Amino acid sequence: MSHPTRVRTAVVIPVYQARYLDECLASVFAQTYAPDEVIVVDDGSPDREAIDRVIQRVDAIVRLRREVRLLRQENAGAGAARNYGILSTDAELVAFLDADDLWAPSLLDTLVAHLRDTPDVDLVYANGLHIGDGPLVGTQLMDGAPSVGPVTVEALLAQRCTVFTSSTVVRRRALVEVGLFDEDLRRGQDFDLWVRLASLGKRIEYLTDALMMRRVHQQNLSGDRVSELERAAAVLMKLSTKLRLSECQRDVLDRQVRTLTASIDTEHGKRSLARGDLADAQVRFSRAARARAGWKSQLVHLGLTVAPSLTRQLYLRW
Repeated sequence: MSHPTRVRTAVVIPVYQARYLDECLASVFAQTYAPDEVIVVDDGSPDREAIDRVIQRVDAIVRLRREVRLLRQENAGAGAARNYGILSTDAELVAFLDADDLWAPSLLDTLVAHLRDTPDVDLVYANGLHIGDGPLVGTQLMDGAPSVGPVTVEALLAQRCTVFTSSTVVRRRALVEVGLFDEDLRRGQDFDLWVRLASLGKRIEYLTDALMMRRVHQQNLSGDRVSELERAAAVLMKLSTKLRLSECQRDVLDRQVRTLTASIDTEHGKRSLARGDLADAQVRFSRAARARAGWKSQLVHLGLTVAPSLTRQLYLRW
């Protein structure tokens, strides 16, 4: 793919664990559209010496020291690390890649061309493949988190569209205008940013080509199911206080919070049921049922109301 006019592009890679950094950088330097800068931000990593060795190897192979910059900060999270990288470059476009993940060789070529050819688009992201360990390996990201229709605030809140950070290229000025990543959020800061971009009228588009590989492994799991749901609810609640949402958008957000809350109650209810705390399980599943949780939660709620001990026995056996 040819580019008659180059657009200055920087790649920002936050890193905490260096295990896959070699492969990650190799995929960046295999791009058919070479980035102008690669900025690796060490987020207070315990693997500091390993990161240094990786960067030294890359410098020796690439022989263009200007292409790789290593920045360091105290551990403040991926959002703060990305902000450091964004503020350290004057490139027109910024591409994000997590240190666990990889790019197909044509990712930058394809996404930079899309932004160059559609100047009213501020951000574009692509589909990807799961690699690594677990049952998702080999499936596409959009199989489980599809993007359907235009990317609007409502579509993001309702999860009809899901932006994959490691396949994202965005105009730097849009990031600065929206205030960058929220550094108070250790998790979900990327979702928070995409919603804020859309709320300011920034145009987001996507491609269904699988141009990124998202690595699944034990170290990048974000905690148990309850923690994951609670973080998502917290991000939405924070968005509700800092954005001026339309009535329709607020309805979507409130509906998502209710859905997440019902799921949290369901998960807590399962734990209470497993340990024999039938009173708490009844309260949790009752709340989930009132929030119109799934049919399984509704069934457990009914069972706890009619025959709690039998319901627990059946649940443990199931």
